[in-house]
Amino acid sequence: MRGFDRDAFVGTKWGVDGHLTVVGVSEYEKGRADISAYVTCEVCSHDTELYGNGVFKIARSSLLQNGLPCGCSKFPKWSDEQHRVKVARICERENYEIVSFSCENLRTNSRVVLRCLDDGHEWSVSLNKLYVGRGCPECKSRKATVSEEDNVRRFRESGRYGEGAIFKRLDISSRKWYYKCLVCAEDEFANAGLCTGEFIVSASSLYEGCVSCRCAQVVFLPDALSEWKIRQVCADEVEFLGWVDGKPRGIGTSNKNIKIKCPDHGVQEVSYKMLTTSHSRCPRCKTGGGFKQHLPGYVYVLKALDENFSQGFTGYGISNFKKKRILTHKSNLGKECLGIKTMEVFAVPGTVALNIENKIREKFPVHSQPISGFKREATFAHLYEDVVAFVKSLLPTPEPSFA
Repeated sequence: MRGFDRDAFVGTKWGVDGHLTVVGVSEYEKGRADISAYVTCEVCSHDTELYGNGVFKIARSSLLQNGLPCGCSKFPKWSDEQHRVKVARICERENYEIVSFSCENLRTNSRVVLRCLDDGHEWSVSLNKLYVGRGCPECKSRKATVSEEDNVRRFRESGRYGEGAIFKRLDISSRKWYYKCLVCAEDEFANAGLCTGEFIVSASSLYEGCVSCRCAQVVFLPDALSEWKIRQVCADEVEFLGWVDGKPRGIGTSNKNIKIKCPDHGVQEVSYKMLTTSHSRCPRCKTGGGFKQHLPGYVYVLKALDENFSQGFTGYGISNFKKKRILTHKSNLGKECLGIKTMEVFAVPGTVALNIENKIREKFPVHSQPISGFKREATFAHLYEDVVAFVKSLLPTPEPSFA
């Protein structure tokens, strides 16, 4: 690869915490856009029984993106031989005996028949379930009374839970556990008395290190918490009117839309993520511009058609600066091979302009266009005269004029 120094690349450290070391680089292969690197892992390479010589092959592009070719990966790819080693280790630890495998070339979804040497019970289990703690069903209730400390130790071994996290079994025979996160127990929801920081989660999820609290990368808040968060961030800036498509069942970083009322721009739709993370709650206030009610305003209605006058729509809107807005619309329409056939502009106070725009949107059907400014402020072309007449009926008398 042009400009790539192989010698300098050998010895470099990779991975989130630098536990991968490059020990070699493959030769360039004709027809391949990438080369492979050979790396060792500070965690896995010492286990020669499971990983052989402890050298792993990975594409250089994947390594640059912190990819993991070893057992540290969230979804490692095990060979048939590695599966057999892992099953043998579990059997030795849990006092099981291998009866048979479902196939010769083992995969993660293959099954194994095991015999419990404590009570002689035989059962079949998939390898992926066995790896996350699915054991002898006959021993389950008996071990539940004596293995709570071992389970907690295994939970902590995942390394995903914060210092001081508390685990407690839901009941003596259940696979469900209480998990208390000390971080979430002191966040804004807990301080408001809406949450104690305790969560119910399955043991298998805890074995895998799944973070079920609000520390997770993707958080799903119950309705009560999400609406409380919305009302907190809205405060005195905007008014929360409700959900656009009905109340969702839990929401976090998803783009569920919310209706708000901005004192400057009226009713607006905004995603939950933008509302709770952006400095500006209203999308039209976001850039620092937008329509200002305290300034003189203009309401405009236009008919946009193609050169054959066969395709088009009726657009409308409001602005404090009509010339600039019209020039912008002409430019955007021209990109779609459309032009303004006819247009009427009405000068009104800013508060009146905003009220008229909202009433147009309520009365006429939306004919959304893939053009900036007309995604919602558009209806069908044949309704142009009706929209103009409707606007005129809403104008104050006498109509003010602004220079």
